[in-house]
Amino acid sequence: MTVNHYETLGVARKATAKEINAAYKRLALSLHPDKNPHGSHLFRQVKEAKEVLLDEAKRQTHDRELDRKGSSAASSGESSLQRALRQSEQQRQMLTLKVSTLQAQLAVARASTTPPRNSCSHEVNRLQSKLQRSEERGRRLQSKVDRLGLDQRSLQFDLERAERENEHLSSENDRLGEEASTAQGDC
Repeated sequence: MTVNHYETLGVARKATAKEINAAYKRLALSLHPDKNPHGSHLFRQVKEAKEVLLDEAKRQTHDRELDRKGSSAASSGESSLQRALRQSEQQRQMLTLKVSTLQAQLAVARASTTPPRNSCSHEVNRLQSKLQRSEERGRRLQSKVDRLGLDQRSLQFDLERAERENEHLSSENDRLGEEASTAQGDC
């Protein structure tokens, strides 16, 4: 299958070298492996597209292949690559915000737990252990966010799972806070 380099860069078929370079720079900044470790494959595609479209002989060959295959180049607007990148970044930011919120809630719960007293030390230790496990789940979730790629199905699945985990951890956090308050009151 012939890759449509115009769509990859999101430029029109009649784009000038200046427009091609501008599109390349815009995409390369967000897809460069130093900034986006999951974007290295896409970065190579963008780089190849720029090289083909800036070389007049390669560009003519590419145009003939597109004409022969009946493919139409993007005339304007956002390419599928750009759309996927934008959606991926939005979902990553949303997940990161949820993880940060969850970690802040856990920190508040942990700060509200008082040091164990002799008669209640077992209960307090149990609650602190649960809090530590919840924090570990939060760190694992953050790690998942960091490893997210651009695959939309994977992102959607991870988003739904993260929302379920966030709801579970929020209710767990509330429950643990209530248990800690009860344990403190009993002491």
